[in-house]
Amino acid sequence: MFTIRGMAGGRMAQMTWHDDGTITGDHFLVDLIKYKAMRMEGEPVGFPEGPFTETNHLSSPLSVLFLASQYYDFIVDSEGVVPKRLRGK
Repeated sequence: MFTIRGMAGGRMAQMTWHDDGTITGDHFLVDLIKYKAMRMEGEPVGFPEGPFTETNHLSSPLSVLFLASQYYDFIVDSEGVVPKRLRGK
């Protein structure tokens, strides 16, 4: 589980990813992430260096972090086990 807080769409927003693949928090932000995950079903989702998911994107904390990063202007705080991006590939 991890939580990230930051500016999204010009206002403070928070979202929490849970180990069961659910996301809670700011309803608008959560809905955007869920919709994007649904739209991307069957396509690779992840940071350029990988790894990627092609299905069930919300089950992967790294894929959720990638999707969320597309809506946050910047992240100001986090807690829990925030996944780390792979470097040097």
